[in-house]
Amino acid sequence: MAEPIVSGTPYTVCGVDTDGRVLYDTDPDQIGLPLDDPVYTAYPQLVAFVTRVTEERQGIGTYSFRDETKESVWTTVSLHGTEWRVAVNRKADWR
Repeated sequence: MAEPIVSGTPYTVCGVDTDGRVLYDTDPDQIGLPLDDPVYTAYPQLVAFVTRVTEERQGIGTYSFRDETKESVWTTVSLHGTEWRVAVNRKADWR
């Protein structure tokens, strides 16, 4: 979905529901994983960040995952009363 748009850039895109389940990620191995999956629970800062994303309709923040610190900006999209968070991320040291 977003891969052709971010390909060749320092950005990635992900979408989560308000429970923290990954609905879309440019890394397909993460799609469908809940926030309490062992892949994520090994990274408490990431879990805290995603929890914040699920609670706040928009924002900016940083998190660390797999030895990379990333900056993220997210907003909310909704359809028929269901909300999802969509985030654009980049490595914090991409410059």
